[in-house]
Amino acid sequence: MNLYKSWAWRALLVCAVLSCNGMANANTVSASATPLPNHTLTVNATGSTTTTTTQSHAQGTAVSLSAAPTAGYQFMAWSGSCTGNSPTCTVTMSGARTVNARFGRALTVTVTGSGAVTSVPAGISCGSDCTEVFNHGTTITLTAAPAAGQAFSGWGGACSGTAPTCTVAMSTARNVTAAFAQSTWTKIADEGASFTVNGTQTVRFGAGSSWVQRSVTGSGQCTNAFFGSDPAWGVFKTCELLSGGASTTSYLLTTTVSGSGVVSSSPTGINCGTACSASFAAGSSVTLTATPAAGQTFTGWGGACSGSASCTVSMTAARTATATFAALSTGTAYYFSDCQAGAATGCLPGSNANPGTQAAPKRNLDGINVSTLPAGTSLLFARGGSWIVGWTRFENMNSSAAAPITVDAYGTGPAPLLTTSNNAIAPFELGGDYFNTSNDGGYVFRNLRLHGSNNSAWGFWFNGNVRDVVIENVDITGFQIGIHSQARAPHGVHNVLIRNSSISRNGSMGMLGQFSDTVIEGNLFEGNNYIDGSGFNHATYLSGHDGLSGYNVTLRNNRYIRNSVLNGVCQGGNMTFHGQMDGVLIEGNRIEQDAAAEGCWEMSITQGYGTAEWFRNFVVRNNKLINAGNTGMNAQSAPGIVVEGNVIINTQTTFQTGISVGHTEYASGDVPDGNAIVRNNTACYPTPHSGSTAVRVIAPNSQVSNNLMLTGAAATTGVCAR
Repeated sequence: MNLYKSWAWRALLVCAVLSCNGMANANTVSASATPLPNHTLTVNATGSTTTTTTQSHAQGTAVSLSAAPTAGYQFMAWSGSCTGNSPTCTVTMSGARTVNARFGRALTVTVTGSGAVTSVPAGISCGSDCTEVFNHGTTITLTAAPAAGQAFSGWGGACSGTAPTCTVAMSTARNVTAAFAQSTWTKIADEGASFTVNGTQTVRFGAGSSWVQRSVTGSGQCTNAFFGSDPAWGVFKTCELLSGGASTTSYLLTTTVSGSGVVSSSPTGINCGTACSASFAAGSSVTLTATPAAGQTFTGWGGACSGSASCTVSMTAARTATATFAALSTGTAYYFSDCQAGAATGCLPGSNANPGTQAAPKRNLDGINVSTLPAGTSLLFARGGSWIVGWTRFENMNSSAAAPITVDAYGTGPAPLLTTSNNAIAPFELGGDYFNTSNDGGYVFRNLRLHGSNNSAWGFWFNGNVRDVVIENVDITGFQIGIHSQARAPHGVHNVLIRNSSISRNGSMGMLGQFSDTVIEGNLFEGNNYIDGSGFNHATYLSGHDGLSGYNVTLRNNRYIRNSVLNGVCQGGNMTFHGQMDGVLIEGNRIEQDAAAEGCWEMSITQGYGTAEWFRNFVVRNNKLINAGNTGMNAQSAPGIVVEGNVIINTQTTFQTGISVGHTEYASGDVPDGNAIVRNNTACYPTPHSGSTAVRVIAPNSQVSNNLMLTGAAATTGVCAR
């Protein structure tokens, strides 16, 4: 399956030493190259202090850097001319270069009993992520949250006491333990949440060790003046019910918007502007999506959310999230209208002699150099119009996420239809020529129909170093590959959002390549790899290598339908990962087939190359896989993977392992499996073949719990319903 081997290249390594030993026992970065005075390489190694070393190297020299943490530190990440978190990187001296190497202190949390520990700043989320590296001197606040029926017993190690929070100063590596034990009280609400008790129950209200206990009937909120009957009770942070009493609990999620845009939720309830608060069941996960208004851009979350992608909130308490929008930096808008085959009735073509206003549109992009346009320029195509397009390359150093080059629609009617000419490599190439090292970006593509003509071109080609790209509400069909990324060092392809688009009927793959800091959500992948259903082709095929690409990727709420199908039967891949990837969230996706041959795995996190591979920090949760081959989801060389809440349905009368984690063959330096968490998954087999199982885990030191296999009528209703 190694589609990348023919593209691999080796940097020339020559010998010298670049030392960052500016202090005793400091973190160091060593470099191997022959020092010749030409270009200056500056390396900053930051731990408790920053040491700087400079040296000159000849034009074109490839300098190999290796980060070597001193005792008590761990390497965190590169920035500058190196990126990623691999301890090695290579810098080509085509000019002066600056590299920053960041080292930090490790905080490790151990939990006994049933409960979770989280941190502020984010990083620790234990059970699943119990070790994190923080900057030296950072103050970390840990919070212990007992599971239902448990109580927090106290801290150990670098923390002490029984308060639910503890503060740790990262002046050195730290170890903390959090102990939970069985409780006679069950938390039913946090401050602001509503609840209902059945009959008359004993409830206590309070915070920490200060409690007020009352006999309660009916419904209320855990807040000031409970039931309005006694204002002297005060404001209560937690309400608990004596074990044995039944209750229903929900928590309030409140959103606020700054700027112009809308926040919506899945499950439904939030639609802010108008409905900015809603109650959700305790323990449920709510995904918030921020959609900017015209002329606005989403700049990020606050409160219970962070970052600039969609956010998932765990409703274990009342939550508040803030979405901030800001005005885009605007530039010139050019309007285009053409009426090639497929145009709507009434289409009126423009002329390239026109100024390109809405009243007098141009016909096409002839004469416009998209790589020199000012930041914030919009290229707007008439709805109902149709164009035959060639190969357009974007390598614009003026644009940015806040002031992008935007390709969008205007007017009313069907989305603009852009059909490729037979000799086009890709209608939209982002990033310049094959070996370019520029770091351009800030491109938005919305509300378009992008159709290939011969199944040999690529719809979007990310080539080299590209950042800050949005593909939204775009129909991509009829190509060999719908979206293709060929990332290049030192930057790669970063900060890509592919959302609410249809990527269908592409002859080879819907999506292929290497992405980092990328969100792929709400898309339809249908009927890709339809020519021969090859096992080498997939609806989405993501990879990464050497820590320079393939990290921090989210695939959420996408739908995969009948990909890799030949003669009505799935033969090949659907959602596939190979190479070296780190920090991948796969959540809420639906992958389905009508029928499948044995090799049709619907989710494959496995080796495919002849070089070392690993899949670190993967979380696979709440996905639904329907009618796979002999395996629904397979993960190998994925230490610490979390697989939870997934539903595997097989209505065929064929053998199937719903979820398979771990293996025993580690060729070419592949990372061994271990410490997997596989829990709360359900396999639904109405007519199971002999030997079929819900899960198969052979990774050592793994936690496997509460996985079910349902058969017969029970496998067709409830969570098993299609």
